[in-house]
Amino acid sequence: MPPAALHLHSWFSLLDSTLSIDALVASAVRHNYPAAALTDRDTLAGAIEFWKKARAAGIHPVIGSEVTCADGTSLVLLVENAEGYRQLCRLLTARVEHPDGLPIEVFAAHSAGLICLAGPRSAVAQALRRNQPAEPLVTQLREIYGRNLALSIAPHHDDDLRIARLFADLARRHRIPLTAAADTHYLAPGDRLRFDVLQSIRTLTLLNQAHPAKLPPGRYHFHSPEELERYFGGLPQALANSLRIAERCQFDFDLGDIHFPAFPCADPLALLRQKTEDGLRRRYGAMPKAEVRERLTREMAVIEEVGYAEYFLVFADLVEWANGRGIATLARGSAAGSLVCYLLGISNVCPFRFGLCFERFLNRERMQFAKLADIDLDLPWDRRDEVVQHVFERYGEGHVAMIGALHTFQGRSAVAEIAKVYGIPEREARRFTARLPHYTGDAREAFETMPECRDLPMHEEPYRTVLALAGQFDGIPRHFAMHPCGLVISGRPLADRLPLFESAKGLLTTHYTMDDVEELGLLKLDLLGQAGLTVLRETLDTIEEAGLPRPSLEQVDWTDAPTWEMIASGRARGVFHIESPAMTSLLVMTNCRDIDCLTAVESIIRPGAANEGKKREFARRYQGLEPPSFAHPSLEPLLADTYGLMAFEEHILLVANGFAGMPWGMADLLRRALVKNKDRARIEALGETFREHARQLGRTEAEIEAVWGLLHDFAGYMFNKAHSAAYAVEAFQGAWLKTRYPVEFLASVLTSRRGFYRPLLYVLEALRAGARFLPPCLHLSDPRRFLVKEGAIRLPLDQVRGLTQGTLDRILRHRPFAELGDFFRLGQPSRAEWLNLLKAGALDVFGEPRGRLFWRLQRLAAVAERGRGAPAFAPDLPESFAVSPEACARWETEVLGFPVSLHPLAATGPRIAWDRYLSTAQLEREQQRWYGQTVRVCGLIVADRHHTTASGPMKFLTLADWTGFVEVSLFSRVYQDYGHLTVQPVVAVEAQVDPFDNRRGFALNASRLFPVPA
Repeated sequence: MPPAALHLHSWFSLLDSTLSIDALVASAVRHNYPAAALTDRDTLAGAIEFWKKARAAGIHPVIGSEVTCADGTSLVLLVENAEGYRQLCRLLTARVEHPDGLPIEVFAAHSAGLICLAGPRSAVAQALRRNQPAEPLVTQLREIYGRNLALSIAPHHDDDLRIARLFADLARRHRIPLTAAADTHYLAPGDRLRFDVLQSIRTLTLLNQAHPAKLPPGRYHFHSPEELERYFGGLPQALANSLRIAERCQFDFDLGDIHFPAFPCADPLALLRQKTEDGLRRRYGAMPKAEVRERLTREMAVIEEVGYAEYFLVFADLVEWANGRGIATLARGSAAGSLVCYLLGISNVCPFRFGLCFERFLNRERMQFAKLADIDLDLPWDRRDEVVQHVFERYGEGHVAMIGALHTFQGRSAVAEIAKVYGIPEREARRFTARLPHYTGDAREAFETMPECRDLPMHEEPYRTVLALAGQFDGIPRHFAMHPCGLVISGRPLADRLPLFESAKGLLTTHYTMDDVEELGLLKLDLLGQAGLTVLRETLDTIEEAGLPRPSLEQVDWTDAPTWEMIASGRARGVFHIESPAMTSLLVMTNCRDIDCLTAVESIIRPGAANEGKKREFARRYQGLEPPSFAHPSLEPLLADTYGLMAFEEHILLVANGFAGMPWGMADLLRRALVKNKDRARIEALGETFREHARQLGRTEAEIEAVWGLLHDFAGYMFNKAHSAAYAVEAFQGAWLKTRYPVEFLASVLTSRRGFYRPLLYVLEALRAGARFLPPCLHLSDPRRFLVKEGAIRLPLDQVRGLTQGTLDRILRHRPFAELGDFFRLGQPSRAEWLNLLKAGALDVFGEPRGRLFWRLQRLAAVAERGRGAPAFAPDLPESFAVSPEACARWETEVLGFPVSLHPLAATGPRIAWDRYLSTAQLEREQQRWYGQTVRVCGLIVADRHHTTASGPMKFLTLADWTGFVEVSLFSRVYQDYGHLTVQPVVAVEAQVDPFDNRRGFALNASRLFPVPA
């Protein structure tokens, strides 16, 4: 009888295994194991993926976990049946109350349906190693698990083989089954180094530094049956028992059933009908058009059939609660296209005005394929936690949880973490990682292809080894976290369905990630904290604080010419959704001047819609520079609003249904596959289904291939139209505010700290709008907001680097301070804190030069040290100590991120001869004069981004001079030749001015770069 592999760790045992689920399953297949158990440490995070993939590979999957005990030992628990799964979920959830390990009483309370393997890391083995009696521990475990207890032996090293002999004796004397289970953490013996690096990261130690939580040297690789036979051939019963135990474990996940959240009311459907009727009168008056009534009837019929009434009520209730507390909400995603959402106030985008499709959100066929639809709700990022807390209180903590997420090693983070293990100082490691873009894959290749890295010692040790290892860490989970927006609500206690842990914020969170939660049939709520809504509210508050009337954004005129001029000229930096360089260029390229164009552009910019030069095609067709073109006559009514181009997710559904006659549910499967664009075999299989349906409608092969080509080229991430429309409206509101209140708006962007660019760009933009900046003030600054008064923007205290919350609270509690000594005694700042406050200018309120303040604080610190019994030097104070403006600006940049007392360009490049270069304002103003010409510009690099093309990596730069901003493209050859210069703050560029088709804008394509002495 072949053995089973009963003790496998995947990389979901965080930093304790190098093995993916795919690698484990493939290895089990290669070694002909009939059954295998996933036993990750204190989690079931990989259980669903393992169960599905093992079954698909013909291996009997066993679900389990190695659970940590209060004394630091562990037990391996295997799920025998559905009750065992429920108890294991509850047991792992109990770690919320016992984070360092579970007491034996908790194991006893949740033992039903579980098989316990006490192995080399159990308390029984620990007692034997200490020459202590093991019998009482065996008896205790037997009382808890009865016939479901087994002693487990493993061949990791000589000590474990000695324990195996002692376990064999214990098993005989107590008549307990003995089983073999090799603890597996990496694939082959040669992979031990990578595992040791992981262990060192987990334990915060150097590579060769000992630590109790590290596995000792030994054989923790994936053992073949032959290897187990070699070590335990004299105990054939132990090998045979492993398979017998696996065969007793007959738990299967129940995937596909949908479990709706419970809404507290007697008749959810009746309540939903009442609320939609109320909304119908509010939105469309007492006599709505017949098409509105017909659509409401159609949507309600689907909602009733698929059982979504309570889900809609949950969201309507949540939006009502938020609006009652002044918390703005914005429905995004496909739900924003639902008339019911619009009537309930969940969405504020009229589906008739924007031609939105309900079937993208919900249709009967989609539910037949168990593809759950959910509602996505955006909230101001600084008030999201309030809403989340309300959901927990409203539905009960045991019934609500955040959805879990996995943060993985990627490129730069892998290099930084491995460098620590090899003893490279953090500052030196940062010198490496700061030069790299965010990337995935081979770190060494990335360093070798990035010209910014040419002067780094990447071929010297230990850097060479660090970079070689970093590429192998790509995608390995680093730590569990909360999904940025997902919650789940369940009528039954969640811990019966899945295990939970407590997040850093103190919220219960699922071990399973979003896709696995959906597989279990649990509907999620997407509540995303969004900076744009925060900026809108903050701007309105600032306007009101200045004594001006508070504008109503709901009443904003969508035809406002000054707002469209800002958008169409690419000056909407700071406006959420439309401020990136790629987006501002596209808005200029299209000369975007209406809300429908802005809606299309919101999606056209995404990878799927932008494939194959579609951005330029859309821009030309929108402006009448080329006629619309349709791949088939049946597509004309479906794609008329985007001139024959695929722009929105709905277009996949409409084309698949309208041209080929695919049912909505099957069309939605095609949409999901194309949007994810990962499983090519899946896409081609659905493509064949598309062809079969099209043939049944009499479409010719040429027509079918033409339309399929249109769909196939559309693969990639994109927006649905409802999502785009919601964001277009929000973007227009932001642009409207920036047009009329630029200083207040940009101060709010700075307050949000969530813009696309680093703060320096918004500072420069505000300076050009006529604002002045004032340093943080100990007495006048807000703790976190950039305050506007009479055209001046005062920095907040929390902009000062390194200021702790405790010190900030003490400053706020005791200010104003009569004199510097009061601040020192009552604020109790550390030396680093008072020094940073001094450098920032926050102590200028005391009316003395910063240099003299420094020496006074030094004396106060010396006296305080002497009072604590420490010898200290108390220097004499000079009568004056002037600090140059340049030194002040350097200090401010160091602790605030940008200078305040000097203009950033004056501080960064005081010796630059700006008049030698063409200014960005002149280039924009006289651009037609320069079309096709080579110009030379100079600027401070305020943003950059990398992009990979077929000819190699390239780089985009955003440069700022005294008159504005300009975008520069460094194509592959130029980037390779001159990219190393872009690590400097200021650069000069020689570039060709290539006009857009509408001759309202241009691309600046670099041919050479020059260093500029600052």
